[in-house]
Amino acid sequence: MFDFTHAYIKESFANFIGNKARNEEIFLSSSPLTHDQTLDKHLMHLFLDAFLSTQGSFVFHHEEDINLNEAYIHTDEYFAGKYSLHSLANKLSKLLYRVSTHPNILSGELFITRINDIRINKKQHDIIGIFKSEQKKNLIHLEQSDTKLNAKVISGISPDALDKGAIIVPANAGYRIFIFNRKKADSIYWNESFLGCIPEKDTFLKTKHCIDACLQFHKKHLTPSENPKSSIEINNSIYQYFNENKKFSSSDFAESIGLTKAQTSEFHDHIERYESKNNIKLSSTFKLDSTLDKKLQSKLKKNLKLDNSIEIKIPLNEDSAKKNIEKGYDNSRKMSYYKIYFHEES
Repeated sequence: MFDFTHAYIKESFANFIGNKARNEEIFLSSSPLTHDQTLDKHLMHLFLDAFLSTQGSFVFHHEEDINLNEAYIHTDEYFAGKYSLHSLANKLSKLLYRVSTHPNILSGELFITRINDIRINKKQHDIIGIFKSEQKKNLIHLEQSDTKLNAKVISGISPDALDKGAIIVPANAGYRIFIFNRKKADSIYWNESFLGCIPEKDTFLKTKHCIDACLQFHKKHLTPSENPKSSIEINNSIYQYFNENKKFSSSDFAESIGLTKAQTSEFHDHIERYESKNNIKLSSTFKLDSTLDKKLQSKLKKNLKLDNSIEIKIPLNEDSAKKNIEKGYDNSRKMSYYKIYFHEES
């Protein structure tokens, strides 16, 4: 999704944000950071590398009026040319300080940065980055004198230790926001209290919810004891559907994985309940996001755990697994079994 190959820092301010509840102070810089090639290399690593694995985006939000969202107003005024980056940095820093009232919120440096020529899905963007570093690292620094090396401990920010970040990208209908948060427990403080943003109901989000809804149904309603198909066949059918189709249709999905008429009816009811609970629409046909293939693979069972402490590892979407594994039932033992065919052990 992201390509930072040609990205560069246009301007950057660093402020210190303490915890207001602990009577810690806020410090606002009067001038931007002085940049050089070495510093920029490490700052770009600190700011952006965490976003390489980020998926899904957010949008500014307010329940009553978007113009009551302070982070949105400040951002919009900046991109409209009414604020300098210095003014934007001070306004966002003061906002973050005001909402830093929970005793567990850590103080730290806040960087407000203009970064140009970031590519998202091959399109070039100039963005605003908001990055917070809370963790310090002690380093042994050696200085050379006339006769020896002197050692002292210095404390600083590791380029590998970004704690929170937001990339704000101008879009046709407003702004898209990409968020990184090392501590999920801080998401309410960072996402909601500070930025006032909610997940964007885009293709990625709908596909993510769709996969979760289908896997929940699989787990609750397609257990091996209630379904003639084995877990292997069901897993492969689900994987193939999302891997081979560009659009999702609940009816097509039900038919593709071989649901009975009764199961199909229950599946549609399940989707309606999921939609109501998660405030998202999945029953109508929509485009699938292909980038979630890894998420699907990780969530589908690759190991069959049997009640006799035996586990069978099954590769997804492998024809050999379908052809060479049979499920049956032994009436004399009153037990199910798997029969596995193979040429030789490896």
